[in-house]
Amino acid sequence: MNNPCPEADTTTGLHKTKAPLQQQRLDVVTIGARERRVISVSARVRKVGEHVVWAETDSQSACAHCSGRLGCGVSGLTQLFGRRAKHIRIPNSMNASLGDEITLGIDETALLKQTFMLYLLPLLSMLICAGVTGGIFNNQELTVLAAGCGLFAGLAIVRYFALRNAKDSVLKPFMLTCKRADEKVLPKKPDKER
Repeated sequence: MNNPCPEADTTTGLHKTKAPLQQQRLDVVTIGARERRVISVSARVRKVGEHVVWAETDSQSACAHCSGRLGCGVSGLTQLFGRRAKHIRIPNSMNASLGDEITLGIDETALLKQTFMLYLLPLLSMLICAGVTGGIFNNQELTVLAAGCGLFAGLAIVRYFALRNAKDSVLKPFMLTCKRADEKVLPKKPDKER
């Protein structure tokens, strides 16, 4: 019988090298002829389209495990706004169906580059513009204005690269594994008492 959710996708050459866990983790997978480090997370298929699925992941919060959560403002905000599920549209490379538990992965290097672009580039452009303007003109109001313009320019550069790289498949999540929803895990039989 043909398994609709194989461990390896022969069309992309993806092979899983570690057993799946329930939390976000770092795995090593073989994509084509190269090994890559990917960040992976478990998700559940909530909607199936033509060649795509929409998967739902829970937002993870460390507040539930923190000993200082009762007096923490962040914990209060988390409780106020609640945990929201994230819906991700991904190609259905493993023939997943509604309710299946899948493992999603994204290339670690690509994610780190995009994080640098998103956070550090606007900040650096703001500081450079403020530093140059403050050094040349020695005027506080003009320096603040230049810092705002530098931040805006950095955000515009990020937006440009985001639109340019929107179709880059390296930056998109992909399926690593798929566990059918109708596969039932039988409970472990209790040991006989002696």
